[in-house]
Amino acid sequence: MKSKGFTLIEVVLAVTILSLMGFAVLNLFMSATKTNNDVKRKIKASYIAQQIMEKEKAEKSKKPSEGEMKYYTADGVKIEVEDIGATSGYLAGVEYKKLERGDGDPGEMQGLYEVHIKVYFNGKQVESISSLSRKDKD
Repeated sequence: MKSKGFTLIEVVLAVTILSLMGFAVLNLFMSATKTNNDVKRKIKASYIAQQIMEKEKAEKSKKPSEGEMKYYTADGVKIEVEDIGATSGYLAGVEYKKLERGDGDPGEMQGLYEVHIKVYFNGKQVESISSLSRKDKD
């Protein structure tokens, strides 16, 4: 007498194989979602960095001190150092470095600064850009 149907071993094996395939597909979707979120975060951080760079370059009249740091929220609001801990999400730091020539003659480099902007998301650096900016003399 021939029985029609599956044995218990065949059913368990089929369920195991389908489960492994399901976990693989789920892992692929989770990885793709994480990568997508990372890319979105980097694009937004690049936008924030560019906006703040334009804002800083527009302030030609204010000559910064060497190593001066400024901090901004994602919407461009300047915040003080003591408020950084209370800020979640995006945070941008701006640092100035004065450029000088090695021969002691400032020449054309007078008033020229290198501007570094680093954008952080929840404390982790996401983006960094640099540019040159000329600030007016004192």
